[in-house]
Amino acid sequence: MNISEENLKSVIAQIPEGNGLIVFDGSCVLCNYSVGYVLKIDKRRKLNFATFDSEILKNTDSMMFSSGYGKSIVFIDQSGIYTESDAVLHIAKLTGSFPVLSRIGLLFPRFLRNNIYRLIARYRYRWFGKTENCIVPGPADAGRFYW
Repeated sequence: MNISEENLKSVIAQIPEGNGLIVFDGSCVLCNYSVGYVLKIDKRRKLNFATFDSEILKNTDSMMFSSGYGKSIVFIDQSGIYTESDAVLHIAKLTGSFPVLSRIGLLFPRFLRNNIYRLIARYRYRWFGKTENCIVPGPADAGRFYW
């Protein structure tokens, strides 16, 4: 990832220790649905959320988070930035959901996991659609979103 060290430190400084930030494509129906699902399973409220054009990323080049198939999901925590299948596995681990996925997923080579991720990313608009409206969190979760 070519994000500058200074910009990375700035973003990480805004994330509480032990928590993570999920950066997602706000115009992707699948991405919005996935964020809604993560909100439900994140019982310990360890995750915060931002879209690629949110204020928290204003000093970063969000194109650095892009894969060849559009903007990739990004997971940021105190240890760094993770994209594609690595981001999904870190999210599963932090939420405690799908423990089998987070453990067994690491047994598969990254190139294989990422190829599956990229296939879904390439066709996500065609399969699931695109929206003009990003997810609107309920009052209890509004503070977890960076706009």
